[in-house]
Amino acid sequence: MAYPKKRGTGRDVHYTAYFAVAPQVYEPVKDPETGRVKKFDTEKRAQKAADDAEINYKVAQAAAMAVAETYGTPADMRGSRDLPAFAAYADRWYGRQDLARGTMDYYKRGLENHLIPYFGEKRLDEIDKDIVAAWERYEREEAGNNRSSIHNWRSLLHTVMSDALDEYPSIGRNPADRKRGRGRRTNRHRRAAVLAAPIIGDFDGLLLAERAAVLSRRPDEFVAETTRRWCGLRTGELWGLQTKCVANGRIHVEAQLTEIDGAQFVEDPKDESFRAIDLPPFLGKLVEDHIARASPRSCPCHGLTFVFSGRPRKNPKSLNDGVSLASVARHLGVSKRTVQIAFGSPGQISEDTRRRVLDAAGELGYIPPNPNEIQPHWWRGDYYKWIYVPAATGTYTPHRKGEPRRPVVVDATEFPGVPVRGPYAARRASGEWSPITNVTRPHWNRHSHRTILTEMGVPKVLIDERIGHSDTSVQAVYTHVTQKMRGDLVEELEARWWRAVDARLALHPRSVVPLLDEILYARAKEIGLSIAA
Repeated sequence: MAYPKKRGTGRDVHYTAYFAVAPQVYEPVKDPETGRVKKFDTEKRAQKAADDAEINYKVAQAAAMAVAETYGTPADMRGSRDLPAFAAYADRWYGRQDLARGTMDYYKRGLENHLIPYFGEKRLDEIDKDIVAAWERYEREEAGNNRSSIHNWRSLLHTVMSDALDEYPSIGRNPADRKRGRGRRTNRHRRAAVLAAPIIGDFDGLLLAERAAVLSRRPDEFVAETTRRWCGLRTGELWGLQTKCVANGRIHVEAQLTEIDGAQFVEDPKDESFRAIDLPPFLGKLVEDHIARASPRSCPCHGLTFVFSGRPRKNPKSLNDGVSLASVARHLGVSKRTVQIAFGSPGQISEDTRRRVLDAAGELGYIPPNPNEIQPHWWRGDYYKWIYVPAATGTYTPHRKGEPRRPVVVDATEFPGVPVRGPYAARRASGEWSPITNVTRPHWNRHSHRTILTEMGVPKVLIDERIGHSDTSVQAVYTHVTQKMRGDLVEELEARWWRAVDARLALHPRSVVPLLDEILYARAKEIGLSIAA
């Protein structure tokens, strides 16, 4: 059955159309001139294009069958070369896999979005090294995808073709093979540049956590980023941390929160890396005080109580597709401003008008924004775009590829500055944030934590346990973690934290983040430093 599929987010939303070519096998509608997947601006147009393409395909198939009955099929002439098309084989191959949900989703997106659109109609034996090289150039130069993503998709192609070669030896060889040393040397330089990027130190991590709290306008993200930084947690493990897993000075990593096709799932940690992480006293208190202050509730989606929740709901919800504030205004023949005032924005309207707006919204299925409603979880993309990247780099992520990054402009009256938003923000601001690090991946905190543990001289067996890495070497099997190792590690981490706090105190004695301000004030009092209350 033909169907449309929504792609992109924000201003880049568009639709693609798919039609059936075999049971459970679908092809995208392509532009006949360019051969590229066609984009549609509305779901309705995509559905019509998909229906038309499916009808045309069935008509063509019926005609081909009529010809085959009279003259025979091309397969009769090919003999041993009668191999399936890549799309048909890839569908069967995917159905045989039994892997983690996240891996299956990654394979599905790689096949549907990048491999099948290019190789789908080609027989397995028609795919050669020249075609693979041409595909790589297309992905890099025309589609504008980065080299690391293309490398991963080529690895997926290699895996699929390797299994196909086992089933159909007549293919000859795997066209996605790449001899060592034959890749583009620019990849090596890029990899070297990433490895040479400075780690996020203790002081930098404190500044980053402070900015995260400023951007979110609450202390929760200060605690979350501090926990990530000092425990080396993966992002999924951080958002999947449950209140029952914080006890006796330890965090027990028992789950991760994953995102697949617009839904969030609670799954085992990556590579089943269940573990207990010893917390230095400062962090144990931070997390326990956060739980007491925030009073997390069981989320409606999973029935579990998580330590960290998402942001307040600033966007409206629609029970029916396409219903917006403008839809409500058009339905009643009033201005959008009138609808906003009815939902609580400053301004005056009659009670009768307010009631009409509320009734119409309920009838159409429109639910206005509610800052008092906290979303159960952060979405990875939202947090990355609006919290982590601005905090780390001092710039906002561009809305579209190729657009320049916009600096985070702030009112610098209080330290470290409060972001100024809205029209003419740059004119109203009195400063802007400088970058803390140029590495935008939150996962770099995990790299940094392990590097610092190594620098501290922590035994490798304890580092592996804390990070969740496995080591099957003889040395690892015969070396065990002792209580002294744990005690020494916690003691050193505690000392490093207070050195970072002292450095932050020297930079500026106060903070616009109340939680950090309390820590700085108490620390100043402890070391005999006088600051204004």
